[in-house]
Amino acid sequence: MATAIQICNLALSHLRHSKRIASFTEQSEEARLCSLFYETVRDLVLRDVRWPFSTKIKSLGLIQEEPNDEWLYAYEYPSDCLLARKILSGIRNETRASRVPYRLGHLDGARVIFCNRQDAKLEYTMQVTDASLYSPDFVMAMSYRLAVYLAPTLTGGDPDNLGVRCMQMYEAESSAATANAFNEEQQEEHPESELIRFRE
Repeated sequence: MATAIQICNLALSHLRHSKRIASFTEQSEEARLCSLFYETVRDLVLRDVRWPFSTKIKSLGLIQEEPNDEWLYAYEYPSDCLLARKILSGIRNETRASRVPYRLGHLDGARVIFCNRQDAKLEYTMQVTDASLYSPDFVMAMSYRLAVYLAPTLTGGDPDNLGVRCMQMYEAESSAATANAFNEEQQEEHPESELIRFRE
């Protein structure tokens, strides 16, 4: 089980930095920088990959019918949503034709989702702030991404390009995490086309 401080200390170690922090509020440059970047980097990494622990499906609250000339419904944008992934179509084996069109926007000062589907359900990446819920691959990926932002200050301008190397490691970790998430799912077989069935 990880903590926010452990993630920060991993980031510092990626930069070959000898100092570690015990809290965000301690009087050190390391703690100040980690506190400055931590939440933003966390949300960026959550958005980058469809992490299973942060994937949520929710029935959307209807705000208004026929909000404009293009859409039939305006739904409330979930307060914990970091990235809207899709409106559920009711078909697991999605095709381009079955995908439900939608658009994000604002209505009367509120962030909304416009679409033409009644009783819409949204699959999205939610904001997860409890580090104990993070998977090991997320912890490692986030620590590398955080190190990218810490590098310029903590390494005196990053003469050894440690930030670049950390970004490369972040991309590798994110790619591996995507594969891991896919392997934890059982995908439906795509239906065979009529031409294939005919040949058999």
